[in-house]
Amino acid sequence: MQPMKRRTIKGVVKDAFGGVMAYASSPKRRWILSNPAADVELPQDAETDDRVFLSHQQVADIAEAAAQVDVKNPMVSKLLILFLAYTGLRANEALALRIGDLDFTRMRISVTKTITADRQGREIEGKPKSGRNRIVPIPGFLTADLEQVCDGRTDDDYLFTALHGGMIHLNTWRTRVWYPAKEGAGYGDVKGLRIHSLRHTYASFAIGAGCDVKTLQSIMGHASATETLNTYAELWPDRIDEVAAVMEAKYQQWEAQRRE
Repeated sequence: MQPMKRRTIKGVVKDAFGGVMAYASSPKRRWILSNPAADVELPQDAETDDRVFLSHQQVADIAEAAAQVDVKNPMVSKLLILFLAYTGLRANEALALRIGDLDFTRMRISVTKTITADRQGREIEGKPKSGRNRIVPIPGFLTADLEQVCDGRTDDDYLFTALHGGMIHLNTWRTRVWYPAKEGAGYGDVKGLRIHSLRHTYASFAIGAGCDVKTLQSIMGHASATETLNTYAELWPDRIDEVAAVMEAKYQQWEAQRRE
């Protein structure tokens, strides 16, 4: 079992203890005169950056290890890791995909839903995190494997399924496949390496390929370009010298024309 993160513990303390105190001090009850937790400010965590950006080789290593770990459903687990790293979808968005969401003619994925939980903790389908649908490109090198997974199935079937055809539950898959796979690949000691790191990895690949802010925002499903910049600004190359060189060239061109 993985330890809870600091922000999770803080959330539990705030919701549980604070909620009890608010209930006890409410006007209808007045079991206590006031809520002692009302003005308590929990200490802020020191700023940390737990984002991990994998290389192509590291992604391949983990995907291969997943296939070895998940001996009964190796292709699906391997493909899921590659899919997350090369589409940028959130894990629960990928698990909510139906076969009909993939358009192999246009090489596009329609992201219209995610797996979330209701008040009783039951998994249900809901809107993506941003609340908006989006279109994501299908990487050409994944096409053959994706088509193989889709072959003989209906548009309403989940794209990624458990061994007997049901939906993959992320928490179960994380424990059963992801943790052993990253250990098996030799990356168990990499601090901050989690399934969501595959999404960060996609962003780094896209930026390295020349993707601009607005396009990456659209693909990633961020609420704004500001969110994209705040998350990945340092990955864009420093182009100050390039801008200066272009401006110099344009000025010299104008100067030459002026003298003619």
